[in-house]
Amino acid sequence: MTAFSLPHSFFRLHEDGCCDPHNEMHIQFTDMLWLTPEQMENWTFDKRSIDGFIPFAQTLNHDCWCFAPHIDSNAPAPVAFCPEEDEVAVLYAPDFASFLYRMMLDEMASTYLVARESFAEASYLIRNYALQVCTYLPTAWAERLTDLAERQLCETDDVNFYGMLSQDELEQIIAEDISYDRLDEEFEHILPE
Repeated sequence: MTAFSLPHSFFRLHEDGCCDPHNEMHIQFTDMLWLTPEQMENWTFDKRSIDGFIPFAQTLNHDCWCFAPHIDSNAPAPVAFCPEEDEVAVLYAPDFASFLYRMMLDEMASTYLVARESFAEASYLIRNYALQVCTYLPTAWAERLTDLAERQLCETDDVNFYGMLSQDELEQIIAEDISYDRLDEEFEHILPE
């Protein structure tokens, strides 16, 4: 296997303060905490975990968002969601830019920000996050996010969830914009006992 290098956009995101919760540029996706470079370097997985995953964020339940360069050595490292309590992981995006784009789309479709922020503040934050994420994306994706960010935050079909686009629209955008044969493919990331 060839050596893996973190994507340039990942370093830029950290340098710009987008991963630091104490920085005004911080981008906070629902239930995702960015790991610091030191946390990434010192991360230890369960002893049954398959080698090759490089975590860069986690959820409150300690599920990990990981680079998975060993999954597809002919492309940029895909991003996988690796639950701590489940042996099955999911390929979420073919690369880091696609991860940022899809996370922002997911946030726009269903956000928990209204649980801790006023409705107006949650709307402002989503728009601001979308504009920040745009600087790390291809032009067409940035333009789409900019257009979507102009929409009003409203209650979705799921009670107590708020968003700017429907789940159907979210799925359509992902299908149109993120071309990856293995998108949402499930695979074992922890060996059975």
